[in-house]
Amino acid sequence: MQEFIRIYREEFYMIITIARESGSGGHEIGKKLAEHYHLPLYDKEILVEKAKEKGILDEMESFFSEKPMNSLLYAIAIENGTDQSWHKEFDILKSLIEEESFVLIGRCGNYIYQDRDDCLSFFLHSDRTHRVQRTMELQKLNEKKASRLIDEVDDKRSTFHKYYTGEHWGDGRNYTMCLDTDRIGEEHTLKVLIDYIDSAVR
Repeated sequence: MQEFIRIYREEFYMIITIARESGSGGHEIGKKLAEHYHLPLYDKEILVEKAKEKGILDEMESFFSEKPMNSLLYAIAIENGTDQSWHKEFDILKSLIEEESFVLIGRCGNYIYQDRDDCLSFFLHSDRTHRVQRTMELQKLNEKKASRLIDEVDDKRSTFHKYYTGEHWGDGRNYTMCLDTDRIGEEHTLKVLIDYIDSAVR
């Protein structure tokens, strides 16, 4: 693996984007992928900090909180699809990521980098019961509150993705691979992703 990393660093760039249902373990899997390949990880918290450092957080606040900026524009987007003039947020996000190779969690990453041959995009999902249980354990919530939370988060992610891309969030045609983390477990999901990535970049 060390030999592969050396060759990869010299000859390849690699972008890995992770979209995920709430409670599916996608963020943790993305973090482990970043650690495995020695890549920087970009998630909401890290991007917010970088935006603060550059003094542009106000411009990106709605994007980072996954909220459409304007209710009328949002209604138009849902009806007719996205508009390229709204993509300044994508350009700003790209400017916050200084490396050529990285792991990006959320933020419409599969769409933003879809024209890059070195981008591998993954959508991770799992059984609702599993997601509720996982959320209960991690967030210390009862079943009702955990269920409500994953619904709220997924609804927000879905409408956010539609607003900025015109695509349906989780549509398998828009990702390199979609995986059910509950069916084979998070550790095996990680292994499947690593095996696929290793084969794809060689």
